[in-house]
Amino acid sequence: VVTVEVTSPYDYITVPFSYRTISGTNLNFSDDSAAQIVPPFPVLFAQTPYNSLYVSSNGNINFESLWAVSYNNYAIPYASRTTLVAPFWDDLFSLTATAQNVFVDVLGTEPNRELVLEWRDVKHYGCANTETVKFQVVFFEGINDVLFNYADTAFGGGCTSNDYGASATVGVQVSATAGRQFSFNTPSLSDNLALLWLLPVAATVSSSSLDFGIQLVGQSNYSPPVTLTNAGAGSFMIESISITGPNITYCVACASGT
Repeated sequence: VVTVEVTSPYDYITVPFSYRTISGTNLNFSDDSAAQIVPPFPVLFAQTPYNSLYVSSNGNINFESLWAVSYNNYAIPYASRTTLVAPFWDDLFSLTATAQNVFVDVLGTEPNRELVLEWRDVKHYGCANTETVKFQVVFFEGINDVLFNYADTAFGGGCTSNDYGASATVGVQVSATAGRQFSFNTPSLSDNLALLWLLPVAATVSSSSLDFGIQLVGQSNYSPPVTLTNAGAGSFMIESISITGPNITYCVACASGT
């Protein structure tokens, strides 16, 4: 028996942490800033290719318009936005003309490039310059997946009440009424956490069972192969394969009719 389980639209799974090291372009944000990014490849989000995206200093991305004054975070889905990618939506603060800012870079070669946006050592509004967090979002060329990487999620010092996403929204939404939330104003993040957001898959198998028939000892028979097909928009990983069925028994010189 072959069983396939799939997830709901833009659900998330935890994956091994693999932080992208980038130099990148400094967006040189100050408080409550935003910028339009035009990547060298269309970014697929919810099956729609976008030629540009809009990045906010306050830890979120959308595909509609510049949206800088978004320091007040809300639960997802948020009715005032259609698209929203929120790795750490909070009242963050970038320091102009410093490395404590938001950076963008492209890694890899066509057709397997990655667009990486990194909030590098940014502070919470009102906290000291040394009390910072560091995280990034990765978009993949040709697929709808979105990756959140968290290198440092604790401000510390005078900002401990904001540590680990305690005052942040984390999630992804595809319309004003549809989204998936990882956390809202809950200290649920941790260092070296990686969340991979996936669209639904449409997985089918060519056969639900394999029948090898009756085989004599020393002989073999091969069933037709089982093909797993994904006709959906999201990618999936096969974590394990198991085979179940009746116990295999054999006899030598069995009586007629046995």
